[in-house]
Amino acid sequence: MKLKIFLLFFLVISATGSYAQIGIQTNTPDASSALDIVSTNKGLLIPRVTLTSNLNNSSPVTNPATGLLVFNTGANQPVGLYFWNGSSWKLFNVGIVSADYWNVKGNAGTNPATNFLGTTDNQDMAVYTNNSERLRVMANGQIVVGQNAPNSGTDLFGAVSDATFTWALNGYGNVGGVYGSGGSYGVYGAGGTFGMIGSVNNSASYAVAGQNQDANGWGSLFAGSGQGLTYLTGHSAGISSIGNDGLFAAGISSSGWGGIFAGSNLNASTLIGHSAGISASGNDGIFAAGQNSTGIGIIAGGNGVSTFSTIATGTGGAFTGYHGIYATATNATAGIGVIGVGNNYGTYNTISTGSGGSFTGYNGSFSTAFDASGTGVIGVGNGGSYYLYSNGSGGAFTGNDCGVAGWATTNSTSSRGVYGRYEGGGSTNGVGVYGYSRPASGRGFGVYGYGNKYGVYGRQGTSGSTRYGVYANGNLGASGTKSFVIDDPLDPENKFLKHFAIESPEVLNMYRGNVVLDANGEATVQLPDYFLEININFSYDLTPIGQKAPDLYIKNEIDTNGEFTIAGGNPQQKVSWVVYAERNDRYMRQPHQRDVEVKKDETERGKYLMPELYNQPPEKGIFYDGNAGERNAAPVLIPNVAEKAIKVKIKDVKVKTLKPIKNKQDSHDNQGK
Repeated sequence: MKLKIFLLFFLVISATGSYAQIGIQTNTPDASSALDIVSTNKGLLIPRVTLTSNLNNSSPVTNPATGLLVFNTGANQPVGLYFWNGSSWKLFNVGIVSADYWNVKGNAGTNPATNFLGTTDNQDMAVYTNNSERLRVMANGQIVVGQNAPNSGTDLFGAVSDATFTWALNGYGNVGGVYGSGGSYGVYGAGGTFGMIGSVNNSASYAVAGQNQDANGWGSLFAGSGQGLTYLTGHSAGISSIGNDGLFAAGISSSGWGGIFAGSNLNASTLIGHSAGISASGNDGIFAAGQNSTGIGIIAGGNGVSTFSTIATGTGGAFTGYHGIYATATNATAGIGVIGVGNNYGTYNTISTGSGGSFTGYNGSFSTAFDASGTGVIGVGNGGSYYLYSNGSGGAFTGNDCGVAGWATTNSTSSRGVYGRYEGGGSTNGVGVYGYSRPASGRGFGVYGYGNKYGVYGRQGTSGSTRYGVYANGNLGASGTKSFVIDDPLDPENKFLKHFAIESPEVLNMYRGNVVLDANGEATVQLPDYFLEININFSYDLTPIGQKAPDLYIKNEIDTNGEFTIAGGNPQQKVSWVVYAERNDRYMRQPHQRDVEVKKDETERGKYLMPELYNQPPEKGIFYDGNAGERNAAPVLIPNVAEKAIKVKIKDVKVKTLKPIKNKQDSHDNQGK
């Protein structure tokens, strides 16, 4: 009864808004308190509740006030005292000092069997600084620095750097910075920019060294561009490198070596008097593969170059230096100076007799010589000497039988065994491919072409009166016919139209035209100004048109003004005229330019241009050389049309009337066409 009265009294006082301090078991509550409870053997018991698994859920309290205290006894959250911060329940963190806990100022008398940092259940342990995780020991024993999970399930220890840090791991030592030994890999590194880098400051030291003591082992394996570590089966070498581009090396003319690698149970070795980015020794020295469709197998530069030349379409190698590549084959009969395979092509092609260079792929090899007279690639086959073009070149190749051998393997109209292109710009006549051959006076082929359809094909790139698909600066010869070939204008999709050149034992120029006679039945024809400079020995043809002119004749032959006169015709009659003249320009005035029957020289006697026409074997051909695709491969023969009558139907011949050429009395010169 007394307790009920007390509670009623307490509620009444609270309801009236009294702000008086309350003391329990004390008459002098502390001035700073609203409620002061005094006891020497009892405590304050806060309401006990069971919180849910979600601390953002206020249940079981409805609309709790900020600062409300409860004591959780349920299993959903750790047992303890919680307060509501306005949006969630927060557990009071109570520091407990015990001999089982680590002191932040250090500990003594610990036993590693019983005193340790970590977890006793199957949970990871994380280490934080600045409220960010820095290191994690996984429940399975893996350790990772820099992120909360290892990159690979096979890494015992991993370090991962973000944009804040350049290197994930650095090692420094008086003798070695990082040493690794393993059954497969001694050291494995992967990074956004560099997987691994080594640095020393001693000309007798090596920034990175790797050695495999197995007779068929690889000294080192490197992979980039998301590629897996790989090597060439059946080989062993100091280095295997694979990536979008296989290997990049630069010589900067210092005395230290960047890396030294040895495989195949060989000792690490260097070249006396030289220093380089890489020294590799093995059954094979270096294996490099560019896996990207536009990848480059090796990118290398010498002579201290700072800019390295590459090619966008990829290549087996891209080399930059005074000379891009120098290579010598020691085998005297079948050696090849450089063998290049690009674009991850599966096989390579060579020539059995050896050559200066043999390249296979989209681009077999690419290199740049930075000096104005440098050579991009120097290749020597068959153990011989080499030759260089004095003005420098992209490549200089020397071999006993073949200087350069090129194959294209793709079944495409765009495939080229050898491709040359001039990109110098300017107004000069640059040359894409230049052939030069002078073994003896009057001998040699500058360019030789053999094709199942076209032996040599030339294409005119731009239009113009002085543009040519094929141009001969000298005589042009053919054992067959000379013709023009166009799309048949009546059926251009299905037929060609051919017209053949008139042939003669004389070198003739022809001029023709039409003229209208005057009232006296005469007309004077003016030939071009240059006519007398390039012609001699003239002949004439006259054809009256419209009516007979039996007395038509040449009244005056071509005079010193290049004019001749027609007479004997009918007034106002139209006459067609033709003048034939023997060509006599300065070129034709040279000796033997008009020879018709020419004796074969000593090396050609007993041989034939086309031996099959005389039932002779190919070996009797003047151009026979015995190789596959030899120069006297039998041509496609057509029936002997010379023995058949050629008939022309008049209805098939269409005549187009030409405008008459004006006579001398007109305002324009009468010029022959």
